[in-house]
Amino acid sequence: EKMAANYFERYSALLYSCTTKLFGVYPCSMSDFKPLETTAEVIEVLGRENVKRLTNSSAQDVSNWKNFGWFPANTYVVLTAALALKSQAAPASLWRMREAAQAAE
Repeated sequence: EKMAANYFERYSALLYSCTTKLFGVYPCSMSDFKPLETTAEVIEVLGRENVKRLTNSSAQDVSNWKNFGWFPANTYVVLTAALALKSQAAPASLWRMREAAQAAE
């Protein structure tokens, strides 16, 4: 948990700036940046074994997340921090969380 908190603090600004739309655009300067769109993509980028280890979950859990199309909310911090370390990001909706733009609607 402590390691995940450190990663999250260190990379939250990058993650937020590249995955959150403000006024309909991504304020991120990386023109070709595209957030991952599915749990399968997240698992592929991080590696099945790493996802399992990072979340302290079973192989069956990871398979279920891939099949269901969403992750449990309690895996958000550790997985988004791991993605940020690889200069990747995924929308909060993959954890069934509402994006800032959705909350305003």
